[in-house]
Amino acid sequence: MISAFTAAASSWLATRWKSLRPTRESLVVLALLAVIFEATYLGAFFVRGELLLKPSDSRAIVNTILFVVALKICVFYTRGLCHRPWRAARFADLNKLLRAATVALLLLVACNYFGGFVPGHVPIPRSVLLLDWAFTLLGVGGMQAVARSVYEELMPATAMGNERAVLVVDASPAGRELALDLSRIAGGKFFVAGLLDDDPAHYGEQVGRARVLGPVSMAPACAERLRAAEVIIREGALFGTRLRALHDACAAIGVRVCIAEQAPPEGAGNAWATGHRIRVRGVGLRDLLSRAQAHLDDHDVHVLPFLRGKTVLVTGAGGSIGSEICRQALRFKPDRMVMGRPRDNCSSKIGTALPLDP
Repeated sequence: MISAFTAAASSWLATRWKSLRPTRESLVVLALLAVIFEATYLGAFFVRGELLLKPSDSRAIVNTILFVVALKICVFYTRGLCHRPWRAARFADLNKLLRAATVALLLLVACNYFGGFVPGHVPIPRSVLLLDWAFTLLGVGGMQAVARSVYEELMPATAMGNERAVLVVDASPAGRELALDLSRIAGGKFFVAGLLDDDPAHYGEQVGRARVLGPVSMAPACAERLRAAEVIIREGALFGTRLRALHDACAAIGVRVCIAEQAPPEGAGNAWATGHRIRVRGVGLRDLLSRAQAHLDDHDVHVLPFLRGKTVLVTGAGGSIGSEICRQALRFKPDRMVMGRPRDNCSSKIGTALPLDP
């Protein structure tokens, strides 16, 4: 039984040491906490003395400040407040801060009481202990809030090197996959600075290095603040008048709106950026239709036998519906495509827009 208890204790100590092992970040936080604790302790005497540091308090300050700071550092370190980045502070960290500050207060009260039995002991005024506890909560909690605000708002993540900062519209699972795919494109072409979605349930969620910032209407403001060069929309996530309004608003500030779609199995056409499974292109006429686009599976058994290797005639190919039929039909590799009765010069525009095999 003793051996089992010893083994369990050793395992617990090893796990505890691993979680509290000193790191460079924890030592930096520890040094910052020491400065905050010194300031809060002096501030407690300052407030107690009616905004004055009285000469009568100098002996108590000199004799106790190192002990108070050391005790609070030990409590905060063992409670794990030095090992979590302040830029990621949450409400749970505030609860942990409250518990650690209260434990330190109780230990100081106990030391203050039992120290009275030791000759030459310099007591700490009880009001100073309470003020120091309150200032510790305000000081450390305030620094955590400032660190998170600076990280998320004042100094947002920016693109590095040749990366282009972009915003992604759509925080659904498909939109998140798109954001991650853009980040993984070879050569580091894109840096996803944030995502936009009209569903409030997604706001604040983290996707890779980015997070969901707010509704789609915030795209121009977010693009300016994050210095994004493009707003990339997952194909089908936005279309019609809403897409046109977003396109016009972004064009007014010099931000390009693009569409991300599944890359064709062979070639990328005239897409201006190609990833592993996606390609990014400019907004086309078909994206401005007042309905979502219809997509056919590349191996649709009901369509493939009628188009593969055949000559296909598309009438009215100059219109929005006819041009979309041309694009969809080309994916099934017809032998030839004849665009009948195009309007004006629409046929030449369609010809330059369609991905053609060499």
